[in-house]
Amino acid sequence: MFNKFTAVDWKTVAVMQVSAAVRSEAVLRMAKEQLLSAVYYCYCPQHLMSHLHRQSHICSMQGQFQNYQINNKSKCVVQMTLTTYNEDLCKIIEPNVSTTKERFEVLKIMRDNGIPTVVWICPILPYINDTEENIRGILNYCVEAKVKGIIVFGIGLTLRDGNREYYYKNLDKNFKGLKEKYISRYGNSYEVVSENHEILMKIIKETCEKNNIICGVEEVFKYMKTFEEKNNEIQVSFDI
Repeated sequence: MFNKFTAVDWKTVAVMQVSAAVRSEAVLRMAKEQLLSAVYYCYCPQHLMSHLHRQSHICSMQGQFQNYQINNKSKCVVQMTLTTYNEDLCKIIEPNVSTTKERFEVLKIMRDNGIPTVVWICPILPYINDTEENIRGILNYCVEAKVKGIIVFGIGLTLRDGNREYYYKNLDKNFKGLKEKYISRYGNSYEVVSENHEILMKIIKETCEKNNIICGVEEVFKYMKTFEEKNNEIQVSFDI
């Protein structure tokens, strides 16, 4: 039905294109460091989390991108996860991180600066946020922010031994009675697939097709790994 589910930290791909006249390792290293400083706020979740709560830093971040002209001189793809449209529920499922609405604000800043974005919709938790209302809310954010691609392996999550116990402990804490429902339906299964998997995946695919958003996992990764050359420049690629 699907390849795998995964709990994903924020992932990034960036490319710095250096003119053909620049070939020394020292200069290349310096160029790479300059790009890193320009995109640091988006690529470091802890710092982004704190900056998002202060509008001045959001403006500063926007200025950094403009100053280094990333959208003109290099390919920079910013990725982040969106899993829960409802802000109150988001704070329960993902405590101590930026909420979905705050991440959406970053997506719009990227849009306004011509920087492509990719959204990971995972993991989606059965009986908690595996609803049509939640998925459509996230998709509306993606459409408004004009994201380039959406990655979703399926509607559900994976539970390994050890992870399962931790997950159930938190279910007991925040969603009374839900642990027993999980045990009854899924037992010790590694793949925990939502009952709404098919209908929600259909909604995601249809929305992506309608709005020209890359949706297939392989297609999105192919896009991110394709670094366009500009003005006969040499491309220097690196993962952060």
